[in-house]
Amino acid sequence: MRNNNADRPANRDGKSFGSRKPRAGFYGTVGVLWLSLLLINPAFAETVTVIVAPNSAHVFNPAGVTIRPGDTVQWVWDDNNHTVTSGDISGEIAKANGMFDSGNRSKGSQFSFTFPNVGVFDYFCVFHHGMGMDGTVEVKAAAAAGSVGNVSTRLPIGTDDNVLIEGFIVQGPAGSTKKMIVRAIGPSLVPFGITDAVANPTLEIHDANNATVATNNDWKTTQTGGLITGDQVAEINASQLAPSNDLESAIIASLAPGSYTAVVRGAGNTTGTGVVDAYDLSSGSAATLANIATRGLVQPADKLMIAGFIVQSASLKTVVRAIGPSLAAFGISNALPDTTLQLRDQNGVIVRENDDWQSDQKAELEATGLQPSNNLEAAVVATIAPGQYTVQVRGKPETTGTGVVQVYFLP
Repeated sequence: MRNNNADRPANRDGKSFGSRKPRAGFYGTVGVLWLSLLLINPAFAETVTVIVAPNSAHVFNPAGVTIRPGDTVQWVWDDNNHTVTSGDISGEIAKANGMFDSGNRSKGSQFSFTFPNVGVFDYFCVFHHGMGMDGTVEVKAAAAAGSVGNVSTRLPIGTDDNVLIEGFIVQGPAGSTKKMIVRAIGPSLVPFGITDAVANPTLEIHDANNATVATNNDWKTTQTGGLITGDQVAEINASQLAPSNDLESAIIASLAPGSYTAVVRGAGNTTGTGVVDAYDLSSGSAATLANIATRGLVQPADKLMIAGFIVQSASLKTVVRAIGPSLAAFGISNALPDTTLQLRDQNGVIVRENDDWQSDQKAELEATGLQPSNNLEAAVVATIAPGQYTVQVRGKPETTGTGVVQVYFLP
């Protein structure tokens, strides 16, 4: 999905500034702390428990469970001398099929099996099938889910710890990849009223081990190394997402599931407002973007933090957080003491807003496990329809300091 206004920033009234993905970036000591603190990777797969012979009854409880591909069933024994054996239970004598078999277990034992595929899977106790000790696991495909077409953030870019740092998680099965183009935009923002646009942005991508996997300074000059094995200029042009200014940076990379950070700096330690964005070039991939987080210096008026993203295909449950005071425990001395946020649609209409997460949606946020750790931090949870959205983060009252915006895309 592409946006014809790709280089357009969001204005203060919340108009969309295009559909973009995370920036790739610098991974210093502070960056490592920030990643470990903020890039929470929720466990989307679930585990369902079945009791074997509760109170010595010759049954499984519950006898039937329904799960999704990738979920796990865990059997817990409440009696001695029972098995959990997959197979055909239709006849008087059950027939094992070898898919899974716990063997004979005693009270207190546990056995687990993860079901990767859709289907109906019967199982039984080899000693007590004739007494009706059978069970069934039905694995159903999840309902059609929304996906994230691209994400972006606009923010003033400083030096040292005040560079623009964005982290993101790619989630998917082993062997899958998410092909993305990541861009650092600066001088082409000037026609849209950004008079302090960074003149020459540079871009890096780092993996979870702090290894630099890709770098670029000026997109028409490819820097090979890591994930970049050859000249990318033709491929960037072919994507129809090439930056409009030669001094802006771009990287195309196929990223395996894992955590990444992207940092945008001004060449030669120059400063100014910039945009980092990333587009999904592999919408058919099994890998997905699970969450994004951006850290930077939030300032009053038009120097607030603005993050944007596009939801496509179907509605998507989203948790958005604005983090400030809890950063102090991780050595961020200038952390915002209080944060506010607004989630707006492509027309600038406020979908949800919050100041202090416990004041609104407290129970809903706690149910996700993603509630902020400080009461002065802001958060919202919403199921949003396909479209373009922006998140605006400010200090309260119009204060200056380091803040983080996080967007979690839940199944």
